[in-house]
Amino acid sequence: MRAVLSLAFVGGLVLAVALYVLYTRLRGPRIIDCYAALVVAEPASMALGRALAVAERTPHYTYRQVGRDRLEIIYASAAPDDRAERPLPRGADAVVDLLVVTATPVATGTQVQVSGRATPTLMRALRDALAKAPAPERAPA
Repeated sequence: MRAVLSLAFVGGLVLAVALYVLYTRLRGPRIIDCYAALVVAEPASMALGRALAVAERTPHYTYRQVGRDRLEIIYASAAPDDRAERPLPRGADAVVDLLVVTATPVATGTQVQVSGRATPTLMRALRDALAKAPAPERAPA
C-alpha cells in the first residue's frame, strides 16, 4: 500500500511538471534561433543605429552596446548590467534570449551579422530595418 502511494505521489509530481512545461510553451513568447549576414553600403555606426532603433521601439527588449561594433539585444526580464564593457560569455544565448548584432567594415561597405535568439516580431522588425539600408554597388562584370 505504501509503495502504491509513493508511486502515485511521484506520478502526480511528474504530471504537474509536464503540465507546467506545456503551459509555459503554449503561453510564453515564441523564440526562434537566427543567424544572418548581409552587407550594406553605409558605415557600421549607421547599421548599428538601425538595429538600436528597433530594440528601442520593441516592447520587452533592452539593449547594450559593447564596443563600437557590437550590439546585444536582450529580453528585458533577463537583462544584464547595461554598463558592462565586455560581451556576455560564449553560449549565453542558450540561457537568455540574446540577439547579437555585429557590424564589421569591409571593402564594399559594412558586413552586419545577426545571431542569437529572439521573438519573430523582433526578428521581422530588424530584418525590415536592415533591408531599408542601401545595398553596395556591384562591380561591373
